[in-house]
Amino acid sequence: MVEYLPWSKTIYQESLKQYKKGLFSSLDIELGGECNFHCIYCDSPEYKKKCQIPLETIEDYLSTGTIQWVYICGLGEPTFHTNYSTLIWLLKICQRYGIQCSIFSNLSNLTPELIRFIQDGILHIQFKCDSHDEHLVKMLYQTQNPGEQLHNIKLIKKLVTSDGKTTNLAASIVPTKLNLNSILGVVEECLNANIYPLLGELECSGMGQVNYENLCLHPEEAMELKQSVEHLCGESYKIPVCPSVISGIHINHSGYITVDKKTGLSCHWFWLDKPQIFRLMHCSNYENINAIAYDIWNYRSSCMDNVLNFLNNGKKIGMAFGGCGGDVTELFKQYVENHRGGIE
Repeated sequence: MVEYLPWSKTIYQESLKQYKKGLFSSLDIELGGECNFHCIYCDSPEYKKKCQIPLETIEDYLSTGTIQWVYICGLGEPTFHTNYSTLIWLLKICQRYGIQCSIFSNLSNLTPELIRFIQDGILHIQFKCDSHDEHLVKMLYQTQNPGEQLHNIKLIKKLVTSDGKTTNLAASIVPTKLNLNSILGVVEECLNANIYPLLGELECSGMGQVNYENLCLHPEEAMELKQSVEHLCGESYKIPVCPSVISGIHINHSGYITVDKKTGLSCHWFWLDKPQIFRLMHCSNYENINAIAYDIWNYRSSCMDNVLNFLNNGKKIGMAFGGCGGDVTELFKQYVENHRGGIE
């Protein structure tokens, strides 16, 4: 089975090598929470946030030569009209400096301009693909135009670039009680098209909390589905982890450099309860990217006892991965192994 290139083992391991040297090789950016879908298993209360990141500062970071990837945080829809111009600007800057970009998208605005960035190898996409049934799409996404969503899925399938080992496209698939019978068909179609099937979980925010009991699969159902997916793949199926969780600098929609308060990692969506976010400073107040790395690294050093306690206790109560994928215990182990003291 092909890997989604931005989340591939090769990119992840290379990012860890850089991190061990004290270098952050990616930016993890929120373009705001605005979204034109109100999915019944998500509908985050944060989806109305607008992007306020300072573009000139972001360009300064990307021009340093240390950043190799930009990961657009899954909060919101980066191709939606309120975020679109910022996304296009960002992709042009990435192209200028030889940087690649990965986004999560509902494919609500797959323009010729975005298609060119995909064809040029700059833009990689995890796109929402939970069913090929118009009735289910309408229910899950609360959209009045499910046909447009399905049309864009057919269109993007023609844009796959794969070397047989990696691919530029991943399908984000969230199994629920509504679409469970459709999942294997979606996975099989992805595999046949060299698209990575990225099976996710129900979000723990917004309407996801209200509908969770009605939509969430029983453990037996989830295990049976996993076994069926592994049978289709011909191998053990594991959700990869986004490299930016350890090796990325997170910039929120307001332009602040933030970390998870408990662990210091760039992603906050580890917890079933409300994520605890620590704001270091507004990115425009930092002299340069090295100063950001210094502050993040030293904050993380102060969190290492917390991370070790999580590992030693062996408990995962209150912990779950959202959009960043992966296994919590394995991620924490790699985090500890590659973090050595502070940056001198």
